[in-house]
Amino acid sequence: MSIGPSRTHLGTSVPRGDNPYLHGPHVHGYIEMPAGRLEDATVHNHSYAYGNSEMTSTVDDLERFTSALCAGRLLPARLLRHVA
Repeated sequence: MSIGPSRTHLGTSVPRGDNPYLHGPHVHGYIEMPAGRLEDATVHNHSYAYGNSEMTSTVDDLERFTSALCAGRLLPARLLRHVA
């Protein structure tokens, strides 16, 4: 996947359809259920929230994206001022 005018190449993925699995190395996420019980929330259908949680990124991808954004390589200065 490439993003922005810099064509920054990312290993970020967007699962197809209702595929609930993360592929490749990843950490597990947990949510606290009623009565304090923890439940593994890693395997779930990301499409339920539409674009809200469908994209999955690596730490390296997030660092590259953030660096490019803050350096002004993805947005013109007039738009970057509104990113907070």
